[in-house]
Amino acid sequence: MIRNTEKLIRDFKNNPRMDGTILASYCRITSLYGGRNDAAALFRLFAEEPSDYKRSLLLDPILRCERSGAGRGYSTCLF
Repeated sequence: MIRNTEKLIRDFKNNPRMDGTILASYCRITSLYGGRNDAAALFRLFAEEPSDYKRSLLLDPILRCERSGAGRGYSTCLF
C-alpha cells in the first residue's frame, strides 16, 4: 500500500468531516499509483458506511485500480 493511501485512511478516520476537495486529491493520487492493496483498504473504508457521500469518492480509486486487477471483484460486488 502506498503512503498516500495510508494517510488518506488515517486522516479520514481521525476527521470524518474532511473537506471533499482534500479527499478527492488523495483519491486521485491513489487512482494513479495505487494497486490491489490500496483498493482493498479503501473498499473496507467505503463498506463501513456506503451511503455517506464522501465515502463514494473512494469508489474512483477502487475501480481504477482494476488495471492491476484490484477492482474486478469489487465492481461486481457493487453493481
